[in-house]
Amino acid sequence: MNDALKSNADILAQLALLGTEHNRLDDFLLDPSRGTKLMQALVAFDPGTTGFKAEDIYAAAHGVGRLTESLLDHLIAKYNGNDRIKNRIASGNLLLQLRSGPALDRKSLNRAIGTFYLDWPYAAHWRRDLYRIPEGGLTVFGLVYGGLQKLRDLMDEQTGLA
Repeated sequence: MNDALKSNADILAQLALLGTEHNRLDDFLLDPSRGTKLMQALVAFDPGTTGFKAEDIYAAAHGVGRLTESLLDHLIAKYNGNDRIKNRIASGNLLLQLRSGPALDRKSLNRAIGTFYLDWPYAAHWRRDLYRIPEGGLTVFGLVYGGLQKLRDLMDEQTGLA
């Protein structure tokens, strides 16, 4: 097994554990360096490396989705009264999409990514937007763009859609 394939396999296994015991948002809030390591792993993840089972990719997407949902729920509750936050509706839409269930196919993965990008161009202009507030070394943008989108790209590579 080459290095990129082994690295991706390790990252996929770790992503699948997100949201489970000892890998919940509270654990990341207590130790922000864990969030930083996760974000670095998502940057290092190479969707051009193929050879993984679809079930493993969807399990990883489910883990990223669970952590993204927890983070977004936490941010909405924490910053709900802040007038500078302009993206509450879009954040709520993404939260509803994440709560609708795990990605069981490419379409459901695309729905979560599409819901995120629907209002992202407008959100980018707000410095304290809910998507961009770092919390525990994590950002919603990093999890969706670095996690869900790269996993979808990996599926595309494997099915020849890329």
